[in-house]
Amino acid sequence: MATKDKYDRQLRLWGPSGQRALSQSTIVLFNATAAGTETLKNLVLPGVGSFHIVDENNALVPNTSSKKPEVFSNFFVFNNEEEAENGNGEKKKKTRAEVACQHLMELNPDVKGSSQSVVSFDETDYQSLLLSISNDSNKEDTEERFGKVIVIAADLPPKPLLSLSTTCWDADISLVIVKSYGLIGSVRLQLNHHPIIQSRPDSEVPDLRLAEDKIFPSLQNLVDEVSLEKLDDKEHAHIPSVILLIKAMKLWKEKTQKTSLPKTLEEKNEYREVIKSMSRDFQDELNFEEACKDAYLAYTKKEIPFEVQALLDDISKNNVSDLFDDTSDGKKKRVDNVKFDVLIFALSKFLKENNGQPPIHGSIPDMTASTDIFIKLQEAYKTKASEDVQSMQTIIDSIVEQYRSSSSDAKADSIPKISNEDIALFCKNVFNLQLLKTRPFHEEYLSQTRFMSSSKDDANEVMETNIDEEIKDDLMMVTMDPYEQIEHTPLLWHIALRACDKFHEAHNIYPGSDGRELSLLSDVKEVQTYIKDIVGNLGLEDTDFMKETLLLSGSEEENKHAKEMVRYFNAEVHNVGSVLGGVASQEVVKIITGQYVPLNDTYIYNGIAGVAGVYRL
Repeated sequence: MATKDKYDRQLRLWGPSGQRALSQSTIVLFNATAAGTETLKNLVLPGVGSFHIVDENNALVPNTSSKKPEVFSNFFVFNNEEEAENGNGEKKKKTRAEVACQHLMELNPDVKGSSQSVVSFDETDYQSLLLSISNDSNKEDTEERFGKVIVIAADLPPKPLLSLSTTCWDADISLVIVKSYGLIGSVRLQLNHHPIIQSRPDSEVPDLRLAEDKIFPSLQNLVDEVSLEKLDDKEHAHIPSVILLIKAMKLWKEKTQKTSLPKTLEEKNEYREVIKSMSRDFQDELNFEEACKDAYLAYTKKEIPFEVQALLDDISKNNVSDLFDDTSDGKKKRVDNVKFDVLIFALSKFLKENNGQPPIHGSIPDMTASTDIFIKLQEAYKTKASEDVQSMQTIIDSIVEQYRSSSSDAKADSIPKISNEDIALFCKNVFNLQLLKTRPFHEEYLSQTRFMSSSKDDANEVMETNIDEEIKDDLMMVTMDPYEQIEHTPLLWHIALRACDKFHEAHNIYPGSDGRELSLLSDVKEVQTYIKDIVGNLGLEDTDFMKETLLLSGSEEENKHAKEMVRYFNAEVHNVGSVLGGVASQEVVKIITGQYVPLNDTYIYNGIAGVAGVYRL
């Protein structure tokens, strides 16, 4: 591991725990295209643990140092004059995977890189391959099967991509699909069960616990120590607003003879007037101004968000054994998922024992105050936070003990350890917990392209699904609020891109391979047919938006998107790959660190107009 200084800036983003998770992860890249190598570049530089590139034997590497240098579009795959020894000591040209691996490893000496070539992506056994890579990367950690592996699929054709998608979904491996196609591109996340503890929202209401019938002891003791009447003017102007709010609430209750918190607008205004009356010179005492501005904190409880409540409702249906045992279909749970479920289960018990109040965050925002009393206020909240963490630890210990007593020794020995650090982090972020589960790519693809071939295969019959009504509603909203240049709305290019995938599935090559005019017209016609079918499968065929764009007929603009996609013939433009690689690598970091919220679930980039959109498909 390099020194802290090397990664100083990114440590400020995701902290030591995030950097540690990054350095312990293995990235598996299938297909060393421009988009794929750009994604890897942006993960190698911040210090991912290792990467492994898988490519086909026949993938071409241009020779750029000859008298007539070959054209190339991938900045990490060039100059194939170097030779490598095979197992028999014979010299041979390096494969594309080896060349890309070599150039990427030069970017960061901390990162280990490896590569291999396969005969064909269509014939690859992805489960065995991923298991082999996972075993190599997790030799020192046998807790789980694919614990630290993230898969990136770059520009894979539909058939192998569907196979890889199914394998990753069944094994609960996070999959990031990157596709660069001319000036159009996409990034698709496939996450089976991705817990997010540190979602890091842009803004957040502080968790001060002032709107309680009884203030917690360490804070109440500090409030009781402060006597405003005995303070001089300087000290009086530097009492933290938190203490002022508590004292003002006591005065308000005494004045109004009420035991409940202010509810009506009149009562809330009366409470603010009490705060002002406590000041000696309201215009010159910033702490009292802050107290008035934040008065709502004293009578408004911080409610548990609906996302967290949904997690609590789901976990309440489980028994203790459900938290640790394999799933109903025999799949082993990932360690991170087991830990998250146990923590959520413990939280539900904590809420029952503490009048519906979750563990406190333990930190306070900046406010006008003297140093001494501000430190005492911090200590009061830290004391309460430590007590809550200890209570959570006790609950978790009881859950684990209950499972041990009812399970075999083998199962009991496999229980993952939840450290005090894990619990403290969970408690600090209890209001921001999320669980992201995307639709599997193979299900999405087959639902959008069903009934599009003359003979339906068994896979299409099995996977036939109607588009989810919630997803359909989201897409309907997109059609009502398109991009200002309507034809450049990213959703349209997603549909056109999917039509090209369907063309490849039918012909094993992308449209536009034959440059003769009649062949190009034939390809456009077929791609347009697929576009119409996809629009129908999405349930958007009756919208004015689609009738004016993809389904337009009898105009010069007819088949415009199909013509553009055929013109590209799956061209690789490194600039577009660079944009997509930046987006994809950012999402990979979110997945690895468990911080920030990954996109849900498809990012479409339109390089023609320089616009992008995120859609749930």
